[in-house]
Amino acid sequence: MKPQKLLVILSRFPFPLEKGDKLRAFHQIRELSNEFEVHLCCVTDKRVSVEDKKALEGFCKSIDIIQLNRFGILWNLFLGVFSSKPFQYHYFYQKSVHQKLNKIIEEQKPKFIYCQLIRTARYAIDYPLIPKTLDYMDALSAGMKRRSESAGLPMNLIYRLESIRLAKMETYYFDQFDKKVIISERDRSEIGHPQKSEIGVIPNGIGEKFFNFKARKKDVDILFTGNMNYPPNVDAAIFLVKKALPLLQQKGMQPKVLISGIAPNNAVRQLASEHVTIGGWVDDIRESYARSKVFVAPMFMGSGLQNKLLEAMAMGVPCITSTLVNESLKAKDGEQVLIADDEVAYAEKIEYLLKNVHKAEHLAESGRAYVLNSFNWKHFTKNLVAFIRGESKSH
Repeated sequence: MKPQKLLVILSRFPFPLEKGDKLRAFHQIRELSNEFEVHLCCVTDKRVSVEDKKALEGFCKSIDIIQLNRFGILWNLFLGVFSSKPFQYHYFYQKSVHQKLNKIIEEQKPKFIYCQLIRTARYAIDYPLIPKTLDYMDALSAGMKRRSESAGLPMNLIYRLESIRLAKMETYYFDQFDKKVIISERDRSEIGHPQKSEIGVIPNGIGEKFFNFKARKKDVDILFTGNMNYPPNVDAAIFLVKKALPLLQQKGMQPKVLISGIAPNNAVRQLASEHVTIGGWVDDIRESYARSKVFVAPMFMGSGLQNKLLEAMAMGVPCITSTLVNESLKAKDGEQVLIADDEVAYAEKIEYLLKNVHKAEHLAESGRAYVLNSFNWKHFTKNLVAFIRGESKSH
């Protein structure tokens, strides 16, 4: 029997895998292609190379890349100052793009539509007869609110306003889509709609390649990875280097720190020193994990399940993270991960793992087994397929 058509609408092309939404979309599309005839449509502000496009061609019947007009983005952001809609909406929505997408929908006649993030939702809601699924991914409004609480003037006011607008839009689009999914129970609890319990929880998985990687010489003591232009990651890197690291140095330790990730901004680059390396983009992030004795994710704002933590645990690196992050991960403190929420606790637990090799190995093995057994793309995407087809209720 011919597979049913599924149109997937994204706000970024899902390759290379340097951002969480792209990683989630890539692995979901790969698995969804086993059940549907996938037609991919990306609304993007970036040029997509032929090589990147090839990475998706094996999973998609068609790929349409609709380029956002840069002048249109700036004009829409200006209009957003006077709007009740969030800036994310204004950044990614253009009428000319909508017209092109309408034409694609009318030509493809998909059986189902799947949108990632509320920034793409407006492009799908004009088709009430096509069953639609919205992946909130994160509770963006809650993440933006937490960001506002730690920012100074005037950004705290901008973030707060964006949080309020995002919350309204999260609630509005809930009623426009047949099915809704999200990355974690915590994020679901932070959506404002009274019927939020209907949202299905579809966590991220971990790619099999992270479980099968040759050992490397451990020449890095402490590792942190991520998109180093993303404010929560920037704050985490600064916290690690300026607050936790000095406490270790006061005890006579001189651990080597690696900050590895794409697009380090100026604040991150300034952290470089004799003991701190700012690695930037690497072709294979597994190299960074394999070199490292301890991975830390001192995230105190943002939302969702941290892919970096899943990857580090899958690579057998002992991990330390915050209570906030572990609310989505649900690992056992002291058995599969260590929890710390201030610089003193981070310094103490880093020191403990660096000085107690056998304890660190046990934590790493337990964490790896937990991720292997609990975070599987194939399993989670089967649940997503059921949601898209209307065969599953929230769980």
